[in-house]
Amino acid sequence: DIATTSSNGGDSDWYTNAASGWPGGPNAPSTPSLTAGDGQITVTWTAPAKNHSDISYYEISYCNNTPVDNDTPSDCTSGSWFTDQHWSTDTLSYDLTSLDNGKSYKVRVRAQNNQGAGLWSSTATATPSSS
Repeated sequence: DIATTSSNGGDSDWYTNAASGWPGGPNAPSTPSLTAGDGQITVTWTAPAKNHSDISYYEISYCNNTPVDNDTPSDCTSGSWFTDQHWSTDTLSYDLTSLDNGKSYKVRVRAQNNQGAGLWSSTATATPSSS
């Protein structure tokens, strides 16, 4: 752990969050729980420690994890992640919609506060299906 002394009365972890590496940024949320449906994935997570600054919003990042063919890697491998912002901090779930059925998606979540972004959660994987 990294600890610093701050100017807010000696609260030693106010400026440094060793888990995220950002000053005061939130910790990483839990690995998201995913529920696949027809063309969508519902993402649910547990709020992380906010580290002295209320969480402003969450970012939900996802990518198509299905390779195009033997010569073309998945979007995840090539770095093509899409990110949605979820502005409700009371509801810890979000629906990713307009997804392709039968394709595998990786999903991760992170929190933002006025001190910066926290680390991404671990990824979870789900495949939307019409059945």
